[in-house]
Amino acid sequence: MSKHFKVNTSTYEAGVKIAKFVPIYYFLLIAKNIFDRYLGRLPVEESFSSIWFISFVADGILILIYILLLKTVSAGLLALSELHATDDEEKSTEVF
Repeated sequence: MSKHFKVNTSTYEAGVKIAKFVPIYYFLLIAKNIFDRYLGRLPVEESFSSIWFISFVADGILILIYILLLKTVSAGLLALSELHATDDEEKSTEVF
């Protein structure tokens, strides 16, 4: 999707942001899943440790990155739809 946004100058910035956020998001998601599997193997007596805290912080960071991705994609799609709307209007005025 970032390549699609990088084609137009009006959506280039959104494409760059998406290209930065997506690898970070997936890296954190995989790391968090590994932490969660490790935490699932711990005995119940060790119910709180710093690894739990790291897992909760990773959840929060994943949520923030997801919101930033959603905001960036929405802004890029709006700019892209406006660009296509102006192109369609120009084509329709050329016909008449």
